[in-house]
Amino acid sequence: MKILLTGGGTGGHLYPLLAVAEEIKKIKGAEAEILFIGPVNEFSKRILEKNGIRIKGILAAKWRRYWSFENILDIFKFPVGLIQSLIYVLIFMPDVVFSKGGYGSVAPTLAARLYWIPVLIHESDVLPGKANLWMGKIADKIAVSFESSKEYFNARKVFTAGNPVRKNIQRGDSKKAVDFFNLDLEKQTILIMGGSQGSKIINERILEILPSLLKSYQVIHQVGAGNLSEVEKMAGERGIKVERSDYHPYEFLGEEIIHAYRVCDLIISRAGAGSITEIAAVGKPSILVPLRKSAGGHQLYNAHIIAKSGGALVIEESNLRGDLLLNKIYEIMEGAELREKMSRAITQFYFPNSAEKLAEALIYLTKVGDTKGKSLFEKKNLQ
Repeated sequence: MKILLTGGGTGGHLYPLLAVAEEIKKIKGAEAEILFIGPVNEFSKRILEKNGIRIKGILAAKWRRYWSFENILDIFKFPVGLIQSLIYVLIFMPDVVFSKGGYGSVAPTLAARLYWIPVLIHESDVLPGKANLWMGKIADKIAVSFESSKEYFNARKVFTAGNPVRKNIQRGDSKKAVDFFNLDLEKQTILIMGGSQGSKIINERILEILPSLLKSYQVIHQVGAGNLSEVEKMAGERGIKVERSDYHPYEFLGEEIIHAYRVCDLIISRAGAGSITEIAAVGKPSILVPLRKSAGGHQLYNAHIIAKSGGALVIEESNLRGDLLLNKIYEIMEGAELREKMSRAITQFYFPNSAEKLAEALIYLTKVGDTKGKSLFEKKNLQ
């Protein structure tokens, strides 16, 4: 069985692709051949190769929702990316395509449909991106993470599958966290993460209130690539020596993040679908700061649907003052009953069998004419 993966190239696109690929390998074993076609950067290349996924990079055109000369240049990138995709798809000739959306997935998905290859697209966010809204018209099946997202797609094609996350997400180890982060388990812990690239505004506000936080808590802070030296300098200006304090900044947390999840009492995070799903999987209270310039404002929609359930507090960037953030942190950290309520509420957004469900849908699409294959898919209510 040959499976083509495609997506935008960010962690939010890659980790669900990898989770489903892992499930396919469990089901099909050596029979599974997997190829990724899409935009490739250093981050995506490292993650895909580490997981044994073959890669074919293409030029990808991105349409920005604001005036930019790059929009004009990218008009010429799309036909090149489409030609590259047509060649790579023809050579590989997959049985099915799993697309995570994003501008980088359009050319490979379109190329696959031109060869009449079945396509399953997956939408992680509450408000679908433009790429998936368009590709939903040509896809065979559409999986969504939130029930409310179904209204944007053809009812005969769409089903709710949740958002797949790495299998080991709930296997964090307190002892490993203590050893790696140099923690004191007698103190409460706050985990801050602004995505793989970090968040300038979150970093700044945390550093602003850091001396107050460290009086009561210990802090693990993913500051983003290239930001560590600046963050350490700013901490030093506030009298905090990183190597001798309860402040633990890192550029990026890979597998170590699961141990941080295990011991933390509160998570402060952006509101990407991947981050929200991981927070839901570990059942932790959170403060979400949606990225103001996220495509179509999707992080804002994600954050507010979680907040409406009682699973998180939301502070929009325009309101992210240090004093407000500090008060909200105190409110949660000093309220055991509130933390418990938030933890229970957010778990409803975690679908533990999401990757399995999507893998079965992909297998179904390769057996459309096979009665047994169709029966497996339909009996599990995936339609």
